Amino acid sequence: MSHDQRPLLEVRRLRVARGRAQEPVLADASFKLYPGYTALIGPSAAGKTTLLRLLARVYRPTHGHVVMAENLTIGYVPEFPGVYHRLSPRRLLMRTALWSGLGVPEATLRTHRALDQMRLNDAADTPGRRLDEGQRRRLALALAFVQGADVVLLDEPTATLDPRQRLAFWQDMYTWSKQADGPKAYLIATHHLAEVDGYCQRVLVIDRGRTRFEGSVAHLKSRAQSHTYWSQESLSSPNEGAWLEYAWSLADGYAILSDRPHPPSEWKPRTPSLWDGYVMALRGRAR
Repeated sequence: MSHDQRPLLEVRRLRVARGRAQEPVLADASFKLYPGYTALIGPSAAGKTTLLRLLARVYRPTHGHVVMAENLTIGYVPEFPGVYHRLSPRRLLMRTALWSGLGVPEATLRTHRALDQMRLNDAADTPGRRLDEGQRRRLALALAFVQGADVVLLDEPTATLDPRQRLAFWQDMYTWSKQADGPKAYLIATHHLAEVDGYCQRVLVIDRGRTRFEGSVAHLKSRAQSHTYWSQESLSSPNEGAWLEYAWSLADGYAILSDRPHPPSEWKPRTPSLWDGYVMALRGRAR
């Protein structure tokens, strides 16, 4: 991200409480959203979906507020995008464009471009109930496109897609973002760290409704540099693992995340991964 970019929106201490006990779903979410691709990651029930719905104005915060750039429009693609079973993609897109306030000529043009952009021409007149999962995901993106959204919020967009469909989905988004009237920013909730590492410039980590980290993917990795080691020996001994925080198997040994390797002679430094930075953030050490 270049230094002259300004945030499109800023979230300031958002809080959402639910139920009789007013338990916080979001306790203290604060961050800035810049142009480009930002991943939203965190454990299950961390508050990711609630945060997206707040930004989409489906929910209202109990406390805090969102500051947005002037005339900013937001499109929301939920985890399980709904499809009208009897409506074809063409009719659904046209109706959505008209409901957004576009005139018939502009709505027709946007519908045609959305079908072409999202590779839905072959299924343009197919009833929604007959669309496969990949087509439904692309249709959800097309619905955001016809509304002319500046920011697109996506909740687990590739959760049910196979590897080939995931690659095609990201290719579609990249192609779309290059259009002059395409979205300026994406906030993407996901559990696939490989996609975050491969496609996103920035990352936002939340846990238990609180912001644990915001910044570049590279920065999140670098914060774990002094804690990442590997060993060819198993760490089954209580003494060896006395300072161990996290370990997992590698092809030629064991990856280790620790602040005090012991014994030092058997633990060798390694390049930190996104997973290392993520674990550090959840442990409150990557701010």
